Amino acid sequence: METLERMPFKAQNMIFGRLEEVCNLNSLSRQERLNYDESLKVYRDGVAVIEYAVQRGRKEGMEKGMQKGIEKGIEKGREETLAANIHTMRNAGLDASTIARYLAISPDEVAKYF
Repeated sequence: METLERMPFKAQNMIFGRLEEVCNLNSLSRQERLNYDESLKVYRDGVAVIEYAVQRGRKEGMEKGMQKGIEKGIEKGREETLAANIHTMRNAGLDASTIARYLAISPDEVAKYF
């Protein structure tokens, strides 16, 4: 009892609320208890279904995000490689049309990297 008196009012209220709930469950008739247990089962099943859906959605979102990131990384790598190749070829003295022919790109694309 001494511990209870030292507890904040909110904590005391929660304890007495839980105690009241337990007492009320024991005072239910057999049919009322069956109905209560069934409704509790339905509630818990619903919570479990929602939690599963949230976890699955997060997993799918992460997979899609990772795939998108990989695709962007590959594209950036290709662009950087293309820019490096154009720069190297340009330093070797090749003109834009020759570089475009060797890299199978348009001269306009070559011009973007100068």
